Amino acid sequence: MHDRGALRVCNPDHGESTAKQDAKAAGQETKDAGKATAGAAKDAGKATAKATKRTARKVKHRVKGTTVTATCNDGTTYSGKSRKGACSGHRGVKAWT
Repeated sequence: MHDRGALRVCNPDHGESTAKQDAKAAGQETKDAGKATAGAAKDAGKATAKATKRTARKVKHRVKGTTVTATCNDGTTYSGKSRKGACSGHRGVKAWT
């Protein structure tokens, strides 16, 4: 009786046995799948970090606001949330810093 599920024995004339070839191929497929998974995780991590930084900048800007500074023509400095009215009463803005 011949068992179809039996492993083939290594034959010197035909190289490696089928079981060994199958195991080698499966190992390579597993290795390739691992690399693909690692690449996908790395890409997802980068995308998440980028989105987090972008959101943090938006939140910081809304909470803190932007402070502008200027040197007035009379030598005093101005610091405030907008340029409107900067150095009023100090002969105007000499330079924005």
